[in-house]
Amino acid sequence: QVPTLLKILNSTGGGVEGVRSAPGPVRWEAAKLLEYLVDQGLYEKEQTEPLVQTLLDRVAKDPDRNVKLVSIEVLAYFPNR
Repeated sequence: QVPTLLKILNSTGGGVEGVRSAPGPVRWEAAKLLEYLVDQGLYEKEQTEPLVQTLLDRVAKDPDRNVKLVSIEVLAYFPNR
């Protein structure tokens, strides 16, 4: 699930080859689901680096305010970053 959610979040502006750009509400739902997975510990530890990098990119570049806010909330689970 995590790789698919990261592809959706990174899809803005053609960020992922072969993936259509997802509209804001879809990216927002992907971010909320990612928050749930992180909260429940349902991700592999080796996914941490791409996960955190995607969230940082969304905070800086996503045009949707809701995606930015959820990304900030998820980043709180990674205090060492």
